[in-house]
This record gives sequence, C-alpha cells and structure tokens, in this order.
Amino acid sequence: MSQSHRYKGLQFAQLRSFCLAATQGNFTSAAEALGLSKATVWQQVRSLERKLGVVLLRRSGRGVEVTTEGRLLLEMVQPHVNGLDSLPAWFAARREELPHSLSVASVPYLITHHLPEAVQSFVQTHPQVHLNLCAEPWLGVVGLVDQGEADLGVVPYPRDDPPSRNLEYEPLFNLRFHLMTSRNHPLVKKRNLTLADIAGYPLIQPQEGSFTRPALDHLLRTHKLTEKVRWVLVSRSVDMTRKYAALGVGVAMEYLGEQETKRMPDVHLRPFDAEAEPVPVALIVRRFSHLSATALAFRDEVRRHCAKSEGKAK
Repeated sequence: MSQSHRYKGLQFAQLRSFCLAATQGNFTSAAEALGLSKATVWQQVRSLERKLGVVLLRRSGRGVEVTTEGRLLLEMVQPHVNGLDSLPAWFAARREELPHSLSVASVPYLITHHLPEAVQSFVQTHPQVHLNLCAEPWLGVVGLVDQGEADLGVVPYPRDDPPSRNLEYEPLFNLRFHLMTSRNHPLVKKRNLTLADIAGYPLIQPQEGSFTRPALDHLLRTHKLTEKVRWVLVSRSVDMTRKYAALGVGVAMEYLGEQETKRMPDVHLRPFDAEAEPVPVALIVRRFSHLSATALAFRDEVRRHCAKSEGKAK
C-alpha cells in the first residue's frame, strides 16, 4: 500500500480514543470519558493500528501498556487532539473579538427625521458594531428584510394589507397626511380646506415608489382632479419637497409625523386627514427569525426614541 493511501482513512475519533486509552491506562476509563462503549473504543484503536501497520497498545493485566510506537504517536498527536477538543470554547471566545455588524433598512425620510437619535445612541453604546444604514423606497426596505439582506427595517406600511406575510410588524407611531406650503401661502389662511383648493396651485409630486405617491394619486382620481393638476416638480425626498415648498415654488402633500411642525419651521404644515387614513410606521423583522443581541439592542433604541418623540401607534 502506498504511503498516501495508508493514512487516508485516519479519523479524529480514532486518534482521540487512542490518546485517552494511552493516558488513562485502560479502555474502560477512556470509554467513560468519551461517553462510548468499551468495545467501541477498543475497535477504534485497533482500526488505527491497522491503518498505521503497528501495535500501539498492548494488554497488561486489566489495563494497557503503550508500545514504543504508541509513545511516539502520542507525543505527535496529543497536542492536536487537545486543541481540537477545546476548539468550540476557543472559537466562541475569539468570535466575541470579531467586529459585529448590523444592517438596518429604512426610507430616507425616517432615516433623516425619526431615526437619528436612536442611531446616535446605539453607536455611542455599541462602538464595536459596524452599522450599515440602507436608505431605500418603502417596498425596497420590505424586500431587503424579507430576503434576509437587512437584519431589521423601519418602514411605513398599509395597515390592512401588509406587503409581505413573511414579516412581523411592530407598530411604532403614525404618519398623517399633511399639506406643506410656504409660510405666507394663501392656503395658510383658508379655513375649510378641500383637495380642489390645493389642486388649484402648482403641486410638487412625490416620486414613483414613495409611500405618499399612491395615496395622493388615489385622492386625485377619486375627486376627478388628476387632469386638472399642474405638476411643477417631481421630488425625490421630503427634504427636496420642503425646500421648494418653502420657496413658494409649489405646494405638496406628504405623510409626516406628528412633531414635524417643530422640525420644519421654514414651512407651514397642516394636517389633511379628511380622507387619508393615518399610516403606521413599524419595525419589521423576518417571521420566526432569531435576532442577535446587537439587533435587539438597536430595536430597543428605536422603540425608546420613537415613543419619546411620537408616541405609540394606535
């Protein structure tokens, strides 16, 4: 038999049984330490001897005696066997030294206006974590979490028709439909405001894929105002909308949090909930998934800061 084929079948279990039997001085003690039968340990040592073509242990009374070849093999392999036996604990300890990572997905509006305090608190208390914030349209956020590419997400969603049944939704707070104008716009002083009143001015249109866009399109169709509207700008973000609304270029309709009047003093904001239901913002995770300690810590920060600033969604 060639040298390469002779040792090809060596197994860790055989080497471990040999080392224990040699150091314990008998097969019985080795079997008890391994949780195996005495016969199994004996067979493993005999199989190892056949593979190596030598005698490693000889019976001596009720115990065993290590041969010269056995002592040589014991000297060679025992450090490796001991090292592999301690591998799980060693690996767990070294794994704790690795930098942890956390991927969180949300829409740009929430990342900009509702998550900064939670993110700041998290990175201050978990400096060893590599945090990756992914800004996506709301359906993109759902897709990232659904596919396991993000650990968790924070996203507005239609309460009665969640976009994925594979996710768990924990409501945090509500967004309400708001009219956004410059502070000196004529609509500011109008008491009984209708959608027809708003549609009489140039409108800033939310981009396709935003959460506000389908709600606004639905309202315009319902009131047969789609053809009468004059769009002045397609906005890619709430901040872009805010900038041009403040300049008086156009007026806008956006889903915003209750505290936006404090965050956006340069524009006039007015709730317009006559026909648009409040929309919940939720923490989303994959159903039945195991959240790491890092993900749980981030979730707790989001819960705490969102509850403090907006209150619990009802």
